[in-house]
Amino acid sequence: MGDCTRRFEEGFARLCNVEYAVAVNSGTSALEIAYRYLSLKPGDEVLVPTDMFSATAATVIFASGKPVLTESIRRRSASRPMRCRRASRPGREVW
Repeated sequence: MGDCTRRFEEGFARLCNVEYAVAVNSGTSALEIAYRYLSLKPGDEVLVPTDMFSATAATVIFASGKPVLTESIRRRSASRPMRCRRASRPGREVW
């Protein structure tokens, strides 16, 4: 991308006390990279809150996973734990 981006990545990596950091153009790109890092296999299910932006579920698909929508707790943007347990199925990998 350029010298400014490289310096930002290096500085951010130092700040986070990690070896590397990667700047991306959007949250969508960041999510896709994170899901690909997890090495999702085709059919792996990822629980996604229903009140999130559509790209949250789309990035799961881009990384070979299957989004499973879960009901969210109002005003907290968090999935309901009991509903997550019900959404996961025995014998399936759920992230």
